[in-house]
Amino acid sequence: MFVIILIVAGYASYITLQYYRIEDQQIQTIHHNSQTQVQLNQEYKIMTYNVGFGAYSHDFSFFMDGGKDSVAKNKAEVLKNTNGAIATLQTQNPDFIFLQEVDTNSTRSYHVNQDALFAQAFADYGHIHSINFHSRFLFYPLLNPHGSVLSGLTTLSKYAISTSIRRSLPVSNAWPTKFFDLDRALQIHRLPIMNSTQELVLIHAHLSAYDKGGLIRKQQLVLLNAILEQEKQLGNYVIVGGDYNHDLIGDLGEPFTNQPVPSWVQIFPEESLVEGFQVVKIQNAPSIRSTDVPYDEKGIGKDKKNYFCIVDGFIVSDNIEVNLEASFVVENEFLYSDHQPVCMSFTIK
Repeated sequence: MFVIILIVAGYASYITLQYYRIEDQQIQTIHHNSQTQVQLNQEYKIMTYNVGFGAYSHDFSFFMDGGKDSVAKNKAEVLKNTNGAIATLQTQNPDFIFLQEVDTNSTRSYHVNQDALFAQAFADYGHIHSINFHSRFLFYPLLNPHGSVLSGLTTLSKYAISTSIRRSLPVSNAWPTKFFDLDRALQIHRLPIMNSTQELVLIHAHLSAYDKGGLIRKQQLVLLNAILEQEKQLGNYVIVGGDYNHDLIGDLGEPFTNQPVPSWVQIFPEESLVEGFQVVKIQNAPSIRSTDVPYDEKGIGKDKKNYFCIVDGFIVSDNIEVNLEASFVVENEFLYSDHQPVCMSFTIK
């Protein structure tokens, strides 16, 4: 018994001592940056897609949400889902792509470098990857550990980016939650606009989900609002996109499911946004499925065993004109992830 206690204590000390947060305000490297500048009064297409580290096939449920699985079924499944996500994006031919949960060297995804696969598939796009999850080997669950993780946000752009900065978001310091949660961050990309002194500012976000009471999420939104206020004062054109881990529509998924609302689901407080910014209401289909159970292939409509709602999408400044008729959740039956991609068409006015 003493030996077991010693091992557990030693391991707890190991992961505690190895824990750190990436410094704020880090300049990010832009690979293969385009020289073509965006223009006023031209329509562009942006997509956001949480690819779920390539693990979320229909039969996958996640241990952190009450499911069973902690790693992908096998390497082949990770490659299939990653390539499926790539094909889905290529079909839409977007100008800008935001990707979340992109692994580069993780036990849970069999060390497949998803970021390299996306960069290769979109070789004519500028490419930026920012780490937002880095952990030593996590021996939990005991019989099938989640292992070590190196993962992050990937942005792809057909147009020139002048600077890209990683901003650290507030996160929980609770033990042991902080070892399983991400080192949350924003990517802030500045794009020069042809014949304009203003910039197009693209902010890539992945906000917290495992946050009892919503305190950390509130702190993250305070920081986001401060950034939005600064950009508003500069007269810039701003789009915030990604996985908000909030119900963006405010309907708690009612149009899509009869299942009870999970405890983590909170309505995004749009009323707290800086004046001049609004959530784009893209709501033709859900963007996330619950992962406490595998995807219910047999259930029909709202009777499926999964909970569904919309947590992925965009916030825009009022000088961005959105073409709602050309904006939509891409319905692919959650084939390659627990999320479905969201596409928005917009014009810089």
